[in-house]
Amino acid sequence: MQKLSSIIMKGVFSLCFVFCIFTISTAQNSDFRNHSWGASKESIQQSETGKLVLTEPDRLIYDISIGGSNVKVVYTFTSNGKLMRAKYLFAPNYFNSVYYIRDFKLYIETLTAKYGKPLGISPKVITKSSIKEDEWAAYLVAGELFVQSTWQTERTKILLTMSKVDTYPAIQIDYVSIAFDKEDLAEKKAQYLKEF
Repeated sequence: MQKLSSIIMKGVFSLCFVFCIFTISTAQNSDFRNHSWGASKESIQQSETGKLVLTEPDRLIYDISIGGSNVKVVYTFTSNGKLMRAKYLFAPNYFNSVYYIRDFKLYIETLTAKYGKPLGISPKVITKSSIKEDEWAAYLVAGELFVQSTWQTERTKILLTMSKVDTYPAIQIDYVSIAFDKEDLAEKKAQYLKEF
């Protein structure tokens, strides 16, 4: 009886171990919205649930909803057709610019909960060398403020930015493949060397 109990315990332990390894490997294989860096345009198009609004040779753009907000999702591919970058583009049309700041801070908190403390938060203004946080709203509306926070995982660099795009402030979260971004730069450099 004790031997049977020992065998059952080993079986349960083995099953738990396999489940944990599977869970970890699945989580590590997904870099953005259940897609892995290097995925093809076709695989993104087959599995993305958002509404496809634009297809370009190196880019796919979708409309999705996150937390009740309309958001653009942009997938960018290397010249060889591999997924190398993706982003969420939030462009609400708030009457009061303070709400953009509020959303930016909420995204910082959310990304910090998921990826840990950011590597840095850097507000930059065109007309001043430094700026206080309570001045952000006025400079954002004037199109003079650019604020960025950065996180990094083993495979991905995450950039949260807030700035004015066209006529309205916008917030975007960029996910950049460290490996495929380098690969794409090398491919472009080789192409430029041929063409120059």
